Amino acid sequence: MSADSSVTLSTLFDDLQPESPRVEVANDEDVTTVLKKAMNAVEWTASSSILIPKIAELLDIRLSTILVAFWQKADEVAAALRETRDSPNRTIDVSLDDSSTEATFEPWIEVRLAGASSGKKLRFPVAIPLTLKAVEVRIKNGAIVSALAGTCEVSGTLKFETIVLAKLKEPLKVPLSPRMKFD
Repeated sequence: MSADSSVTLSTLFDDLQPESPRVEVANDEDVTTVLKKAMNAVEWTASSSILIPKIAELLDIRLSTILVAFWQKADEVAAALRETRDSPNRTIDVSLDDSSTEATFEPWIEVRLAGASSGKKLRFPVAIPLTLKAVEVRIKNGAIVSALAGTCEVSGTLKFETIVLAKLKEPLKVPLSPRMKFD
């Protein structure tokens, strides 16, 4: 899989399809049990097969967005971003040594009853460890505009309450396209 700017976490997690060869997805029974417990007083009648595709939509986050957020924290990149803001015609390439980070976020689904908010939000913590190897980023006008080659190794889990909803069986090595563009 080559990472262009449209690759999303949902794609990497195979849209949480249970038959995926690279993703372990929790079984319907376990998910339904935990959902019923989490909903307390609300009678939960939907199965996880209805909920899982909605959760996959929450993962519609571009890998490039996560990478830019991480790279912007690197000292060299931050300095180049400042420098190119002051010199708009200047382009700076910054080589990044192997580096690792973990992107974490907590998407949620609001439960509604007959269209009205129940005040209950189902939260799904996501942890995505990333290891980047041999990456060079191009910076212009105070922004990261592209990445030059390299790879990104992605691991990850998606949780709900006490269970792991989905987990990559093995880390995925995603080669960054020769010129991964960012908007």
